[in-house]
Amino acid sequence: MGFGDKGSSAKFTNANSSSNPMVASGEVIDVVMNPDHQWYKSDTPGADLGYVKVKLLGELVDYALSDEIQGHWIPPLNKNITSYPLKGEVVVLLRAATLGAMINPKDTGYYWLSVVNTWGDINSNAVPNVSFNPKNFVNDTLGDTFEEKEMAVVQHYEGDTIMQGRFDNSIRLGSTAVAGKPKNTWSVGSTDGDPIMIISNGHSDTGDSHIEDINLNDSTIMLTKTQKIDLEPANAIADETVPVPSGGPSPMVAVGEYKDTSQVIINSDRLVFNSKKENIILSAKKEIGLSTASWKLNVSALADIVLEMLTNLEMETHPTACGMSAPPVQAPVYGMLKGQMEAMKQ
Repeated sequence: MGFGDKGSSAKFTNANSSSNPMVASGEVIDVVMNPDHQWYKSDTPGADLGYVKVKLLGELVDYALSDEIQGHWIPPLNKNITSYPLKGEVVVLLRAATLGAMINPKDTGYYWLSVVNTWGDINSNAVPNVSFNPKNFVNDTLGDTFEEKEMAVVQHYEGDTIMQGRFDNSIRLGSTAVAGKPKNTWSVGSTDGDPIMIISNGHSDTGDSHIEDINLNDSTIMLTKTQKIDLEPANAIADETVPVPSGGPSPMVAVGEYKDTSQVIINSDRLVFNSKKENIILSAKKEIGLSTASWKLNVSALADIVLEMLTNLEMETHPTACGMSAPPVQAPVYGMLKGQMEAMKQ
C-alpha cells in the first residue's frame, strides 16, 4: 500500500473538482527521505520516497486541530531526476492523472514539481511558516542534518546547461566562449561552440558567481574537444626522450600546452583506481608518462633502457691475463629476460 491508498491525508479532498487549480504551491512541512520514516508504508521498494507533506498557501486551517500539523502528502512528479526540498521551502504543485485514472479518466491529484526560488539562493530557499500553520507550530528547521552554507552560483555562458547542487558541486555542459564575460579558464586557443563538459566538486569561491578552475577546485574532471587547459602538474613530466643506443620514444607534449584534440583531465588531492574483479589497463597510442616526487619517466624509455642493459649483460666479457673472458655464467638468464622483454615490445 502506498500513499495513494492512505485516504484523505494522502491526497487533496475533491481532487477532481474544478475548484482545485491545475497549478498550486505550498510550504513543505515534512519529507520522506528513507524507509524509516513513520509514513513510509509502501510494499513497492522506494515508492514512497520523495513524498512531501505540504501546507497549501492560503489554505484555511482548523486551529482546533492544534496538536496536528495539517497538510497533504504529495508525490514527486519525476522519480528519475530528483532534488528533494527542505522543510520550509515552497514547492510548485501540478495536477495530473493518478492511478485512479485507469478507472476514471478524470481522476487527478497533485504532484510536486520543484522548489520555488524565493531567495534566489543555491543552498536554501526556505520561507518558514509562509503557509500560516497552526499557532502552536513553528516550522523552524530545514531538516535533521542540513546546514546552511554560503556559496556562489556557477557562471553561465550562452547556451550552457548547468546542474548545480546545494553543496559547492556542479556539472557544466558548455562550450568555448572566447568573448564570454567574465573570462573563463578553458576558452583560450579554441573556437566558439567547441563543446566541453566539466564536473566539479568543492568550489573555491563564495562571490556572486563561480567559474571552474581545475587548479583551485577540490576535485575536477574536464572532458574537452579542442580546449587548452593550463593544469599545474604536481611534479615535472617526462617530456624528453632518454637517449639509448637502440633509440627511444618521441617527446610528449607538456600538460598545459596540449590542445586542438580531445582530452580528459582529472585533478584532485588523491586519485584511486580500483578494479574489483578484473585488470586495470592503460593503453596509449604513443607514450605513457609517470611522475613522482623522486622520478619522472617514460614507460617506453624505461623499457628500452632495460632491454639495452640485458643485451649488453648477455654479451659482457672482461680482459684477463689470459685474454678476454668467456660470456658471463648468467648469460642464459640474461638471454631469457631479454627474450621476454622483446616479446613485450610493440
